Amino acid sequence: MISQSVSINGKLSYTSTIISNDLTQNLFESNQATYKLIDRTDNNNTYQYTLNNYTLTSNLSTSTGNIENITKGQLNGEFRGKVFSVDFISNFKFINTQNLYKLIPSDARVEITDLYNQQNTISITQTTSGQALVSAYANRNLVQNFPQTVNWSDFY
Repeated sequence: MISQSVSINGKLSYTSTIISNDLTQNLFESNQATYKLIDRTDNNNTYQYTLNNYTLTSNLSTSTGNIENITKGQLNGEFRGKVFSVDFISNFKFINTQNLYKLIPSDARVEITDLYNQQNTISITQTTSGQALVSAYANRNLVQNFPQTVNWSDFY
């Protein structure tokens, strides 16, 4: 049996602003959102993820259909008894809403930094043709077998 819960603490807001005749901006913000899953079929494992100071800015160009999504925040988690905490910032560009829904960016950049050791990072860059370059660093040294080119579909 699996039980799940989502809780929102603090501010949760959405605003939509027409910047110009061609640009609409949507802004989602949350102080803290927690997702918790308890899997009793898997030795009672608990998975918990808390998103802090999260913002998603989505810019839509009505003339081109292009969408740019910029996110930032902090993710704290517990996965099978292991705890982690990271800062992240990302910028995803999509040529249309179909590619957005299929999660196929035309350009993307993601930076993830370990809060316990800021020299541990993951970087996702150089998005082309549904692929991206992933680099991982431990104590500022490139991890063996990185960088790697991966398909976006490998992330979900």
